[in-house]
Amino acid sequence: MARLPSESIAALVLWVEFMSVFTPSDTRSSRPAPQSLRFATHISGASGHDLHIEGLWRPVINLAEGALRGHVLHVEVRQAVDAISTRPTDLLALNAVDQERIDIAAAEHGFSILAPCPATEAPPLTFVPVTWSSARSPRARRRLLQIAGKAQARLRILPVCEIHGLDPGTPPSAVREAAGALQPIFRGVLAKVPPKGGPVAALVDCGRTGAAVEAGDLAESRDYDSMLRTVLFLQRMGPGVMLHSLRSVAALTAARAAGARWASLDVVRSGWHVANAALEALSEPAASAL
Repeated sequence: MARLPSESIAALVLWVEFMSVFTPSDTRSSRPAPQSLRFATHISGASGHDLHIEGLWRPVINLAEGALRGHVLHVEVRQAVDAISTRPTDLLALNAVDQERIDIAAAEHGFSILAPCPATEAPPLTFVPVTWSSARSPRARRRLLQIAGKAQARLRILPVCEIHGLDPGTPPSAVREAAGALQPIFRGVLAKVPPKGGPVAALVDCGRTGAAVEAGDLAESRDYDSMLRTVLFLQRMGPGVMLHSLRSVAALTAARAAGARWASLDVVRSGWHVANAALEALSEPAASAL
């Protein structure tokens, strides 16, 4: 084998030393990046077609602290058209039985891919989506409580329930009853509302600890005044406000200035580098607090 010239060997050593100094520490972390925490499974739908469930844990940022605080489970459903093709399906458009089965399957598979939290760290929050069909069904609710309870003990996490598809005509007493039944295990119960709001604002004082909204696709998500209106609207349903799918540092800083408590980051569209930049920007003291 030919020997390298001494000059080439010296250059190689310098290059290795240079890379060891300037390689960011997070690239050497043994923990998987949040975008890698995903699963895929399927169930048989009531229509006879398979329903394919894809789940992804997105990072959650505590805006006041400017630190990662846990994960939120983002779920997408596709319905089989034939043996090889599928089409996107709105979970809330499915019947109650399919919604409940999807909620249970997503929770089981989602928790199964999380790593236990070390005893030296604060337990992270894990926000889990649950349809209103499951939240109001004693059978589905009991199963979800079992899954969340076992995950809490095994993983050292603090599960939070996020109810989707809440009918604005639902009596407040029914919402209060469901929220109370969920809270022995779930540390909080949020209600996810449409981006433009609506009559769900009437459901105040129903035992929920906060509200959430999909904000990443809103053009005004980078504007402080619009963000403030959104946060104040959500705070009418509870103090804990979650803004989902934010994709820029500007949106995250506007959310903090408006008084939101948490934000989930869409790292698939924005890239993990945005999370790093956001954490650095949010580490600076907030200019004002509501």
